[in-house]
Amino acid sequence: MFDIVYYLAGVSIFGSVSYCILYIYDRDSLDYIAQKSSWNAVKAYHKINLEIDNLKRWYYANEVEEIVELDEITDTVEFIGYKESDDTTYTSTSLENNKYIQDTDFDLMFLKKKENDVELYKRINEKTEVDKNIKMEKVDKQFIQIELCQNSNKTSIHKNLEGFYLTDNTLLDYVFLKWYVNKFYGLLLADTYKLSIIDSDINMFNLDKNQSIIINRTKNYDIIQV
Repeated sequence: MFDIVYYLAGVSIFGSVSYCILYIYDRDSLDYIAQKSSWNAVKAYHKINLEIDNLKRWYYANEVEEIVELDEITDTVEFIGYKESDDTTYTSTSLENNKYIQDTDFDLMFLKKKENDVELYKRINEKTEVDKNIKMEKVDKQFIQIELCQNSNKTSIHKNLEGFYLTDNTLLDYVFLKWYVNKFYGLLLADTYKLSIIDSDINMFNLDKNQSIIINRTKNYDIIQV
């Protein structure tokens, strides 16, 4: 027992002495080691959380297969159209022969459907895509952290993106963000902002007003210039 205590004490003293020596004689190396250790700790933390989330999703998916009822999946599809000029959103479940949808110019359009208690948002670019039978192909969670930085404030905005991870969806461009952060977080998007992102492979990058993300099947996502 005492041997273990002496061993731990020795390691602790050695570590403290080494830290002091580096602090006095090689501050740059100490800063590098501290930064690398901190980054490795962050990566390990996010990897563990990601694996836990994957296990939860796997467990839930298998449970749902056993207990899912017919009324948990609905065929009701809702149109969402956003106009940036007056910051208004129009919604309707009447998709066929809807004159207002056809005659109005929207800056952002979605078709929304609820599936297993998750609201899926399929972004569309043309009125010809307004179809209740539109395919909504879900993909794995792409980002474990997205932080909106504007006006010296930082806000995490990734938790409500689950329903947007669909093949061919374009996300995080200016118009999308303006609607998204107001709807889900009650925020007004500034003209100047930055997104700090960590993806599911623990890669870190920034996104600005002139960039967006497109979800795809092969590489999971691409960064594109708007």
